[in-house]
Amino acid sequence: NGLSTQSSMVTLHFRVFLCIFFSFDLFCIIVFVWIMIIGSEMIKYVNRQSISKVIADFGCGEAKLAASVHNTVHSFDLVAQNESVVACDISHVPIGNATVDIAIFSLALMGVNYVDFLREAHRVLRMHGILKIAEVKSRIEDTNLFIDVVSQVGFTFKSQDDSQLMFVSFEFEKTKKKGGKVKEDVASEALKPCIYKRR
Repeated sequence: NGLSTQSSMVTLHFRVFLCIFFSFDLFCIIVFVWIMIIGSEMIKYVNRQSISKVIADFGCGEAKLAASVHNTVHSFDLVAQNESVVACDISHVPIGNATVDIAIFSLALMGVNYVDFLREAHRVLRMHGILKIAEVKSRIEDTNLFIDVVSQVGFTFKSQDDSQLMFVSFEFEKTKKKGGKVKEDVASEALKPCIYKRR
């Protein structure tokens, strides 16, 4: 079953969606471990940055990042799991243009309209702001294509880290005031749906 869907139609957080509707107990455990690993890496990254840097955490879950760093962190997700989280469609977050220094997506590009999420990150980032993306490797069959799609939104590729067994992370910089169009078929080819196969 493909789990990707339009973000505006999703009513539950991805992890809750998996656990409640499909009862994939083992998979829920695996996803939880993934979140912990990637979350830890993002916390380390932010802690290496200046405390003055403003962060936007898209698809933040329980907002562990905000609770673990001294920076100002705007935490967004479809469901507010605690008072630190702003519940919203992450393609339309309630902060102004060019107000953020670092935008983070940790396993958060879950909609087929994920390019809209990236455009929103581009909107809120200041010029030369940083975009951090961490995703499951199996979703990205062609790394160059994925990098090209993100670049079309108005970013420049800076680095990639595939040292983790299951994940790959990317760093981009906002270098254009306005991005170009991304064809829907190209976007869907660049980032595959997150699929769980029944055994």
